[in-house]
Amino acid sequence: MQTNNFKNRVQIEKTIFSKELRQFKYIRTANERFFQGIHKTSARGNRYELKIMLEENYPDKMPRMYVSSPKTLWMHGKNRISLNSEGTSHRYHTNSNSPEGYVQICHYNSETWHAAKTCTAIAFKGIIWCEAFDTHLNTGLTIAQIIENWEKCQEENTGDFIRLFKDTPRIDLSKIKLPDSLFRNPRPKYLDFLSFEPEKKPFVFKIGK
Repeated sequence: MQTNNFKNRVQIEKTIFSKELRQFKYIRTANERFFQGIHKTSARGNRYELKIMLEENYPDKMPRMYVSSPKTLWMHGKNRISLNSEGTSHRYHTNSNSPEGYVQICHYNSETWHAAKTCTAIAFKGIIWCEAFDTHLNTGLTIAQIIENWEKCQEENTGDFIRLFKDTPRIDLSKIKLPDSLFRNPRPKYLDFLSFEPEKKPFVFKIGK
């Protein structure tokens, strides 16, 4: 049974999504409550459906985010190895799969989660993860290596993602507005949304200096 706190927070989240990421919609079924949306990557043009699951005690408990389509994420190479088989992985910024076998994207650390963080922020992280995964398909680099690449790009240039490796495409997120009101001031850089902390093996991904 959802509390008034849950219902009020969902209304706030729906309003934010309608302004910032309109492709995400709130869906309620007999057993589940979640936000779901599709992102088409600029890195490769693939379409990924992201599902942000809400627990009854949200926002006090951190939502989990899954790639709900395609269910099987085939990795780079000819060996036909799926990312689903990796489970919790620092190299690919994933946590344990859902009971149905969907890949779970690591976004925030559950131990440091607090109610001021939003589903929209989680969705932004999911979008960037999708771009990183498609860059993995193009290059064979792990998502951890790709994010490190993007961090170097920010340190060495203007704060946008640019090509560092010759086979790594530019990731164009210029059309995505990152609202100050959702996160903090001053306006965050893209790198702030790449601060992943795995579920079982915590590590700190440093953000600038």
